Amino acid sequence: MGLTPVTQYLQQHRIGVALVLILLVALGLRLYGINWDQGYGFHPDERSIYMQSDCMFRLLTHGQGYQDCPLLKDFPNMEPGLPSIGVFFDADRSPLNPHWFPLGSVMIYLLVFIRSILEPFTDLSAFDMRYVGRTLSALADVGSIFLIFLIGRRLFDQRVGLFAAFLMALAVIHIQSSHFYRPETFIVLLVLASYWFMLNVMDHRRLRDWLFLGLFVGLTFATKVSVLPLLLPLLLVYGFRLFGSRNDPPSMPSADEVYRVMRHAVVGAAVAV
Repeated sequence: MGLTPVTQYLQQHRIGVALVLILLVALGLRLYGINWDQGYGFHPDERSIYMQSDCMFRLLTHGQGYQDCPLLKDFPNMEPGLPSIGVFFDADRSPLNPHWFPLGSVMIYLLVFIRSILEPFTDLSAFDMRYVGRTLSALADVGSIFLIFLIGRRLFDQRVGLFAAFLMALAVIHIQSSHFYRPETFIVLLVLASYWFMLNVMDHRRLRDWLFLGLFVGLTFATKVSVLPLLLPLLLVYGFRLFGSRNDPPSMPSADEVYRVMRHAVVGAAVAV
């Protein structure tokens, strides 16, 4: 008895189907109960991010009550409204300076940017942004699951990648972290993306891989500076790039090779900055 077209498709694409199911289950677990605090902001760090982004948004847009924004009271030299070039680079006057750095400022800028898009269509408060922030956190973690599959498949095989994705999808700490708008889920995503392009740099040696590596390393540090240990594998990448790829025996680099690596490294570092 022949197989039905659906059965044939599932057999031929069983890894892809299994991965999609894992990602869907992971997304459901991370979005379930997203309004767990009913907007009271029980997590102090998450609450602070929402309040800081709300203050910055009101300063940039002359929003209602922006005169009462704590930033303006603590730093009276700040100039509300979209900054000119001169104000933009003036740390005391720029409304884009959060003056708050226990967590990465990228978390604030991302919320301000999304709120500027949504605000013309709906009236949002600081804590209404929890739906946006926590959804982004959940999506970032699902993206990490997909990346861990790709890295596992690349270094080992599809089954290892799929099993790693399955374990990560059900990891309680990941599910918990996805219910907060904090740096953790974004750091994992950006670190895994950095690892992916480290592998590309070692295997393909293309300039664009250096550029993407610099981009993701820079974004990782902008999310939270505690990712400093990421510099260790980055140094190893430079070593592999100079003295041979992952599959080649070590050899002394030529002067041209040293120049090429240094040039690519400088360009990647410029993108990171």
